[in-house]
Amino acid sequence: MHRSRNVTGLVLILILGNVFSCSDGVLPVEPAAPAIPLNKLLAAPDTIDLAGRKFFLHCNLYYNLMPMTTTDNKYLLIACAYIEATDSAAISANISSDAIYLIHESDIWKSYFDRPAPLSKDQKNQFAMVVGTYCDWEVGLIVDAVVRIIYQHEVYLLRAPNQYIGAVY
Repeated sequence: MHRSRNVTGLVLILILGNVFSCSDGVLPVEPAAPAIPLNKLLAAPDTIDLAGRKFFLHCNLYYNLMPMTTTDNKYLLIACAYIEATDSAAISANISSDAIYLIHESDIWKSYFDRPAPLSKDQKNQFAMVVGTYCDWEVGLIVDAVVRIIYQHEVYLLRAPNQYIGAVY
């Protein structure tokens, strides 16, 4: 019993030591999504053909304005991107997405996705990716969203114009 507590304590010390050995005790920030020129993002199609199927994008974009989620009066922008096939067949595991870009006028906000978003079993013809990070844009903006799609080691861009940034209070 004492040995397992000692091992657990040692593991905890190693983890905490690793966390606080970062400069100034701050965890490293993940690198930003790759830069893509504005004109290339705006030229992305609103449907793409992959493996003989057509796909389109729609997004849920909102700020989480709940009081307990703020840090220094900054709120998380939650971006959930749904990549959906026009037919009802299940999506191949070979199709994925790793990054999202939001465009407002000439400003670009970009991020890698954190994780897949859960979907119901009847939504087999789509997959969803989500990220929650800070952005200083206003609630109510209309933006264009672009995601990077990866299929068979090739990168494609897919755009959803006129997406609304809402809020949860």
